[in-house]
Amino acid sequence: MRRVPSSTYRLQLSADFTFADAQELLSRLSINDVHTWPIGTSKHLVAKPGDRIPITGLDWRIVTSAGQVLKTPLPGGGRPNPACASFEKRPDPATPDDNAASVGSVVTYGQFRLIDLGDLLWNKEGELMCPSNPIGTAA
Repeated sequence: MRRVPSSTYRLQLSADFTFADAQELLSRLSINDVHTWPIGTSKHLVAKPGDRIPITGLDWRIVTSAGQVLKTPLPGGGRPNPACASFEKRPDPATPDDNAASVGSVVTYGQFRLIDLGDLLWNKEGELMCPSNPIGTAA
């Protein structure tokens, strides 16, 4: 196995760091466990589907946030999703939580592509991916 120097993955956090979350919605929902981050003079971006997170060298796109899903396909996305033919909604959780508001991302670095949908609920995943897949594939 080839080791990659840890400095390759290090992000420099400084006063110009941009902090992104869906806290605006979570604050309005009065969910008790909403976190408060000590971001000081950093920029605070309330992430919305379609937004780009400004990190040099990465193409970081927001695909879900605050209960909303991406409507405009990313490059490589937008094709009909055959899995939608058998998709069935499930009952929503009995106790509402913040999972439906998860910030979901697609991060591209060169040929590598990562999709992280956080704790997004089944029905929200279906809303994002049906009837067409706006994200494309990840490898």
